[in-house]
Amino acid sequence: MNVRGLLDWCVSHFKAVMIFVWGSVAVMIIAIATFAVTDNIHPTKTIVDLNITPVAANITLNGQPYKNGTYEIEPGTYSLKIEAEGFVAKEYDIEVKANRTTSVNDYLLNSENGLQYYMDNPSDMTTLYASNDEDAKNFVSAFERKYALYYNTPFDYKYGYAGHHGWMKVDFGDASDGCRTRLCIVVDDVDSPESREALSKALSDRGFDVGDYEVIYE
Repeated sequence: MNVRGLLDWCVSHFKAVMIFVWGSVAVMIIAIATFAVTDNIHPTKTIVDLNITPVAANITLNGQPYKNGTYEIEPGTYSLKIEAEGFVAKEYDIEVKANRTTSVNDYLLNSENGLQYYMDNPSDMTTLYASNDEDAKNFVSAFERKYALYYNTPFDYKYGYAGHHGWMKVDFGDASDGCRTRLCIVVDDVDSPESREALSKALSDRGFDVGDYEVIYE
């Protein structure tokens, strides 16, 4: 094709090319406009997700009562108050941002034994795992380390002392065994200084401290 022929081809196809280009632009503009209108009609919801422990706590936002759960509310700053009988109350402001989910994971300290309360109340302890509070993180970490004994039981080990050799069996106990806490172990042996020493050594050998547990001898 010579120069003249190329020019003639460009001129003859110019209208088709321009129609295609402008048609594409128009389609894009319509699509963007439609998305914008649709987004205004169906905006992303503004959500607050409350995950508070103890689960029986009274929760209020700007004085209005709430329970643990997910709620669609207006964006803004809210006064959050958490109360429960036997616990130290909390009150502070939270900011609920538009078109987002604001999660509130918090807990109350028991008036008598602080975080220790949660060790004995597993249904309430669950929330601590979602908390960003350093005390809660450290408590959960320590609990998991101690509770890891569960994966090492029941175990039997031989112990000996002057004039006697025998077996001791260790397992986790519950309320039916007279346990008062979750970290309770039941020892199938008579309670004696020798058996206590043997138990302490057996736990220590596995990286645990007998002082972390409530021990019941049977």
